[in-house]
Amino acid sequence: MSSTLLDLSNSSPLSNIRILLIDDDEEDFLLTRDIVEEIEHFAMKIDWVDNYETAMQTILADRHDVYLVDYRLGARDGLTLIQEALTAGCQAPMILLTGQDDLEVDAKAMKIGAADYLVKSQISADLLDRSIRYSIKQAKTLRQIQHMNQELEHRVQERTKDLERVVDELQTSEQLYSSIANQFPFGVIMILDRNMEFVLLDGQDVRHFTLNQDELLGKKAYELVTKEKQPIMEYYLRRVREGEQLTFDFEIGAHTYGFRGTPLTDRHGDIDKILVVAINITQQKEVERNYKNALAKEKQLNELKSRFISMASHEFRTPLSTILTSVSLINRYQSSEEQPKRDKHIKRIKSNVSNLTGILDDFLSLSKLEEGKVIVTPVRFNLKNFLQELTEEMYGVAKSGQQIMVEYTGDHVVCLDRRLLKNVLINLISNATKYSAPGGPITVNTDISDPYIRISVRDEGIGIPEEEQIHLFERFYRAHNATNIQGTGLGLHIVRKYVSLMEGRVEFESMLSEGTTFTLTFPRIHQPAATTSG
Repeated sequence: MSSTLLDLSNSSPLSNIRILLIDDDEEDFLLTRDIVEEIEHFAMKIDWVDNYETAMQTILADRHDVYLVDYRLGARDGLTLIQEALTAGCQAPMILLTGQDDLEVDAKAMKIGAADYLVKSQISADLLDRSIRYSIKQAKTLRQIQHMNQELEHRVQERTKDLERVVDELQTSEQLYSSIANQFPFGVIMILDRNMEFVLLDGQDVRHFTLNQDELLGKKAYELVTKEKQPIMEYYLRRVREGEQLTFDFEIGAHTYGFRGTPLTDRHGDIDKILVVAINITQQKEVERNYKNALAKEKQLNELKSRFISMASHEFRTPLSTILTSVSLINRYQSSEEQPKRDKHIKRIKSNVSNLTGILDDFLSLSKLEEGKVIVTPVRFNLKNFLQELTEEMYGVAKSGQQIMVEYTGDHVVCLDRRLLKNVLINLISNATKYSAPGGPITVNTDISDPYIRISVRDEGIGIPEEEQIHLFERFYRAHNATNIQGTGLGLHIVRKYVSLMEGRVEFESMLSEGTTFTLTFPRIHQPAATTSG
């Protein structure tokens, strides 16, 4: 099954991207069609089929550039359809749509070859536009890589055929073997006996091998590769010796070679030697890696943009709506008897303005960190007094009944940047109060003794799911059990940056529904010295 993928790099605004939506719900089709019509970068035409069988027939007709496949398709599902379509030779990208954000379904979709995975409730015109263009571009790039590999394989096969023909004609002349190999560019020709030992080794790339030609003669061919790879190469060569023609890739030193092994027979038709042609494909492999890295970075950037848009729309809209409602209600309370009601809404406005200020402060801190404009100025100060003042401040954001307890071990004098340390501890203590129930204890521990300063913040709150802990310090990342609690997903990213600037490290331990402990560790220095984030 062939497919011609749209070239978006040269597309004009009139270019028409053909989309097929496969969904058994007509309402979902109408919603998706409306979203597609909002896309302005490219003209897009969307068609719709509502069942599995019609979908397969339409896909095999190869009239669309991209397919949007619903996970639920009656008795069968979208994953099965995607797998069957790809097996049948479909080369256009297929994007899976689901009603819920399910990591297991996402992993299965990527494993069988889906180009992307979108949650219906989160789809916007911008997100769908990026996903479609990225998927088409990815499919085109993969086609280019496949084409390059096919061309390389064809060249290797043609060259091998030529060499096999020459070797067959001149098999009794080692001198002529060597003459051919010497003229062989970007590779090596090898003749092995039945013991897989070198009889002939020549070619311009022999200079890249650790041993020279004379030292390699009589040695096993698989000794060219590392000890870990030798059993694998021996296995391939043994299969060639048994009569198969095989191609396989191995690294030798800093170079990658594509090997083509062919059995050679004597005058009686018995295999007595092996011809191995090795082509230096280092450059092609580097191009392939660059393609894959570029695709991975583009996908990561798209995910980061989506997280930011989702976070910003929620975190700005909610406090602004609350402020607007409170202002409207204040206007209704005119009499002096209603002053308590006015005070309540004024307090609510102040609280939400404070939340918005915190969000903007996070963005400003992140911007300064990325630009290298944060200056670290260590000073000597009393940590005990510092924490007493800080915990008094934090009671303003604590929930009803929450107690912030501070425990001290060792000395009280430290040499750190007061401003950065305050920002770090405000973030950690604020998180502890947010993610703990009213009345829940929050404990701050300090341990100051050479050669380290350790400060920990412990809560008994909701905890962090184990499978999500690896992402905790990423920008805009929020664990699934915290999505209904206010936050930007920037705080811990900034905390780690600040701690690193002070030459420290941040670690944490967490159990779901049992709580979390963050520990800061700094080297204990006695004389201040200013540094910057640049």
